[in-house]
Amino acid sequence: MRYDQLEAEVLRLIVGATDSSVRTFGEQTVTRLVQPVLLHGAAEDELTREAQGALATACATS
Repeated sequence: MRYDQLEAEVLRLIVGATDSSVRTFGEQTVTRLVQPVLLHGAAEDELTREAQGALATACATS
């Protein structure tokens, strides 16, 4: 693996990211990494309102 190329590509993605693309990436990552049954049981006091909204959106689109 060429780490210099990987680093350059990651930097390109970060620099070119928009709020929308960052949010979409986050939603997709959460739904891939966490089992849906665990997502629905998250306690309200464990998440900020923004996190609750993002989680609800991710669950609805998964």
